[in-house]
Amino acid sequence: MKKCKFCAEEIQNDAIKCKYCGSDLNEVAHDSKALNKKIDLSPRALRWIITIVVLIILISIFGFWNICSITITGGLIWFLWKKSKFNKKKKIIFTSVIGGIFILICILISYFNRAPSIKIISPEDKSSMQASSVLIDGKVSPKNSVLSINGAIIKLENGSFSYNFNLSDKTENNNITLKAKNNKKNTEKTLTITRIFTDEEKAMIEKAKQESELKAQKAKEEKIAKEKAELEAYYKTSAGKICKAHPTWSKNDCELLADRKIWVGMEYDMVKYLRGLPESVNTSNYGSGNQYQACWDYNYNPYCFYFGEDGIITSYN
Repeated sequence: MKKCKFCAEEIQNDAIKCKYCGSDLNEVAHDSKALNKKIDLSPRALRWIITIVVLIILISIFGFWNICSITITGGLIWFLWKKSKFNKKKKIIFTSVIGGIFILICILISYFNRAPSIKIISPEDKSSMQASSVLIDGKVSPKNSVLSINGAIIKLENGSFSYNFNLSDKTENNNITLKAKNNKKNTEKTLTITRIFTDEEKAMIEKAKQESELKAQKAKEEKIAKEKAELEAYYKTSAGKICKAHPTWSKNDCELLADRKIWVGMEYDMVKYLRGLPESVNTSNYGSGNQYQACWDYNYNPYCFYFGEDGIITSYN
């Protein structure tokens, strides 16, 4: 009698298979060869391997990493159980190892791709201070995140940061926005700091405000004067004289009329401006309102214009 190396039960010396655990004792006798047992790579198995590899490549190219890891894990386990010649115990061990690696990868990916967090150590939110700047200290996790404060990228030292932020010299309220980005995930925090101005600073702010208002008023007056001068100069031109006499007509219309142009869409009054009163005006109504035909002397070309009750020229001949 001898003991089975798998389950330690006593079996016959010449037994080739354990009647208790079903292990192949010949494989135990040649353990070094058993560990390097070759996988049966039949043509069918090769086709499956190629299919799995192609799928993994395609999925990787399109960036579906979660699906890719599941595909790899499922493919390995399927190949292990369906195409390998390992015994059941080894298949279970290898399956456990593959599953453990898959879970570990998922945990690592989830950890490194998690939404970042921002911890502001100082100053406290809604603080008040009589200073021109404030030192912002804090930490960001994970450490490889990208941090910005009001748009400025801040350098991280092992996840920690220290940034001297200049407070506004024009207003008391300062809103400071901190943004952390880790891959495609973002986190945002807002810090509000109130700057307390001294009496001297308040006087300087008031003076600067008044100077700014005077400057703006002067610029406005200069703009009005410039526009007035340009308009007066325009009114001296042919098109300008037309526009001055007919304020409702656009500058473009006046320029066309100054060139004695006609067009579909012009007003009936514009045609009269160019030609005077027509020789005849005929009215017709086919159920959709009055339509008019105004005709001038045959020396004009075109000499008849058509329009509706709105006075807009629709055609001419």
